[in-house]
Amino acid sequence: MPSRRRRRDRRARQTDHPEPPPSRPAAKKEAGKRRADHEARMARLRRARNIVLAGFLLSLLFSIECLAVTAACTSLPQSLFPFFSSALLGLLLGYFVRIWREQRAFERAA
Repeated sequence: MPSRRRRRDRRARQTDHPEPPPSRPAAKKEAGKRRADHEARMARLRRARNIVLAGFLLSLLFSIECLAVTAACTSLPQSLFPFFSSALLGLLLGYFVRIWREQRAFERAA
């Protein structure tokens, strides 16, 4: 009968501390590109949010008659400005939520 060896004896010897995996510059390059794309997308969203914020504030100022030149600047009735303000507020909240969700998704993926 041939001698039988245990399974642990048949396995190749392994060191307690394996060698670290080789560095992957391609992964770092991918992560850098992903971060750059994310930053560009965030800058675009923030710029759009700031434009909507400026429009909202102007509409709000016109609606409460803070600006003396309201009648001279626009030919719209004064009663329409609260509607414009509410519509721009909805857009503004949408941008805030979108920026927040995009940031969270990026941080989770990283």
